[in-house]
Amino acid sequence: MVANGHPTKVIAGVLNISCWTVTAHLRRIFTKLSVTSRPAMIARLLEEGRTRGRASPG
Repeated sequence: MVANGHPTKVIAGVLNISCWTVTAHLRRIFTKLSVTSRPAMIARLLEEGRTRGRASPG
């Protein structure tokens, strides 16, 4: 959902969790990927071929 540009509030609503929980999960993902923003996270995941619905190069 992040890769599709959905804001935190929408993600929280769809998953039926709080915005704080979404933000906490995103922060943990940022730390694991060594990034500081959503666009950087998406770029890193695309580099690694880890997004759904996207063909990995090769």
